[in-house]
Amino acid sequence: MKSIVVEAILFAVASALTCNAQLTFTEYPGPATPIFEGGYTMVSLTAGPDGNLWFTENYAFGVPTSIGRITPGGTTTYFTIPGGSSEGGITTGPDGNLWFTEYRANRIGRLTTSGTFTEFVIPGFAFPGDICAGPDGNLWFTVSFGTAEVGRITPAGVITIFPTSGFASRIAAGADGNLWFTIPGGDKIARITPAGVITEFLLTPGADPTGIVLGPDGNIWFTEAVAGKIGKITPAGVITLFSLPPGSNPTFIAVGPDNNLWFTDDVSNQLGRITPTGAITLFPVPTPSRGAGIATGPDGNLWFIEANANRIVKTSIFQIPGSVLVGYAVNLNVNDSILNLTSSGKTNLCANIYVFAPDEQLVSCCSCTVTPSGLMSLSARQDLVSNTLTPAIESTVAVKIVSTSGGACDPAALPTLTAELSAWIANTHAAPGGGYATTEVPLIHATPGNEILRLTQMCGLIRSNGSGYGICASCRSGALGGQKR
Repeated sequence: MKSIVVEAILFAVASALTCNAQLTFTEYPGPATPIFEGGYTMVSLTAGPDGNLWFTENYAFGVPTSIGRITPGGTTTYFTIPGGSSEGGITTGPDGNLWFTEYRANRIGRLTTSGTFTEFVIPGFAFPGDICAGPDGNLWFTVSFGTAEVGRITPAGVITIFPTSGFASRIAAGADGNLWFTIPGGDKIARITPAGVITEFLLTPGADPTGIVLGPDGNIWFTEAVAGKIGKITPAGVITLFSLPPGSNPTFIAVGPDNNLWFTDDVSNQLGRITPTGAITLFPVPTPSRGAGIATGPDGNLWFIEANANRIVKTSIFQIPGSVLVGYAVNLNVNDSILNLTSSGKTNLCANIYVFAPDEQLVSCCSCTVTPSGLMSLSARQDLVSNTLTPAIESTVAVKIVSTSGGACDPAALPTLTAELSAWIANTHAAPGGGYATTEVPLIHATPGNEILRLTQMCGLIRSNGSGYGICASCRSGALGGQKR
C-alpha cells in the first residue's frame, strides 16, 4: 500500500534538571550476576498487574536466566525460567498474568505474580521477539528470526501463526482494533487484523523501524533506529517523521505518565521525549549506557533500563516547582468566595482547577485560559460547587490548580507544567468583634509529584460518566471579591 510521508525537524537538548519536564532519576541495580550478551543485561520492561514492574533478563548459552520483578521502592526478585531463555518481550495479559517470549527456546512463557511458570512451544522454527496484549483478548507476538511470522496465543495456550514478509521486531495494539508491528529488515510498519489480514506500509530505505506503541493521540508511534527518527502513522497509513540530532539511535518507546512519548537510545546516552505535536526534548541519562525497555509504572513514574550499566531507572517527571497552587474556600453557607487568576508568562496559560470536599472526594473540575495580561475569576458558589458530582453542596472545599501551557485547556489531559500562574482567593471569616469580614490571600505554590496523574484521571472519570455533574463552570473576565486584608 502506498503511504504518504511528511518529515519534520524539531528538537531541543535539555539538562536533566531543566526545561519543561524536570526529571528526578533513581537508579536501582540489575541482576547480581549480569549477563552481558550483546552488551545488554536486561531487555524489556512492563507494568505488572500487581503494582510492580517486571522485566526480562538477557540470555547466554548455558546460563539460566530469569524474569525480574522490581517494586516501586526498588526491591528486586528473580524467577528462574524453566526453559532457560528470556531476552525478549514481556507484557501483562488479559488474564492478569505476565506473558513473555523465550527467544532462544522457541517458546512463549506465562508467569503468575506468585512465580508459577507455564511454557508453550511455538510450532516450527521460531525465535519470538516481542509480545503484547491484543484487543481480542489474546496475546500477540513477533518472530525475529527463524521463520518470518507473527503469532497469536490464547490465554489457554493455543497458538496460531500468520506468515509475514520479513522478521518482525516489536508489536503493539492499535486504537483501531488491530495489531501493529515493525519489520526492521524490510523498512516497514505492518498492520494485522485479529483475523490475520496483513497490510504493510513502506518507510524510507535504511529506516530500521524498531520500537512501537499506541500514542495518546490514537496514532501508532515508532522508532527508526538507524535513521535516527521518531515516526507516527495514522490508522489510515499516513506517516510523519521527526528527525533527532545526528548520532541518535532510538530503540524502545512508550507513553509516559505525562501523555507524551518517551524513548530510549542505544548509543547517545539520552532519554528522549516527543509530544504528540512533535516537539522533541533530550535528557542525559544518569549513567552512560545503552537504553533498552521503557514503561510507565503503576506508581505513575517512568521507568527504563540502562542495559550495559546493569541498572533500572525510576524517573519522576512532574517536578516543576510552583506549578501547583493550593488553597481553600470556607463559609460558603454564609457568603461566596472568589478565586482570581493571573499570569506572569508571555503566552496563554491553562488553569486546571480541582475542587475537593473535606473528605478528599473530588467534587468538580474545570479549566480556563489565562492570558498574559488578563485577570480571570471564578465564584465558589456559582462555579466551583454549583454542579458537584456529590449530592451535598459543600460549605468548605480545598482547591488545587495545576498551571499548564500549550494546546487546549483540559483538566483531564496530562499537561506541560509551568510555574507562571498566580492566584488569590477571597474568603469570608468570622470577625473578632462579631459578624463576618472578607480577606484575600494568595494560594500557596507547591512542587507537584505524581498526584498530577491522579488528578487528571479522576477528572477524566467524572467526565466519562456522562451525567454532566462534577464539571464546574467556565471562568469569567475581570476581578471579583478582592478586598485588602
